Amino acid sequence: MSHAFWPTNLVRQYVQTLVTAFLTNGNGEVFAAGPIYLDLIGRFDSQPASLALRAFANTETSSQL
Repeated sequence: MSHAFWPTNLVRQYVQTLVTAFLTNGNGEVFAAGPIYLDLIGRFDSQPASLALRAFANTETSSQL
């Protein structure tokens, strides 16, 4: 999925939200959501992939590990 024309802030928010949802809220995965999250993450090009890796430096994200 090309994000070349998306505003940077929108890409950053989308990636952060998707990574957070993928890691779950600590109460378990939403029924059958895992494959959907993996598909969406698998569509990242280099910019969102880089943002996803850097999301783990975010306290909110790292606390879910």
